[in-house]
Amino acid sequence: MKSCPRVTLEPELECEVMLFTPAQRVELARKFERWARQLRVSAFILGRDAEPKRPVALKVLPQRKLALN
Repeated sequence: MKSCPRVTLEPELECEVMLFTPAQRVELARKFERWARQLRVSAFILGRDAEPKRPVALKVLPQRKLALN
């Protein structure tokens, strides 16, 4: 009788980690999690940079200082 594999990975991922030990897989998972977090943060920053900038609000000056101009 053919036994089913206990764990099924995406084919591309399975090709990459086929010969990895469990410890190596855990280490690679940590690296991918760290990279994913960095990608999310960088995407957020780049998205903010792509938004149009608001015009700078001018400070309200007292009438005395305005009269000096």
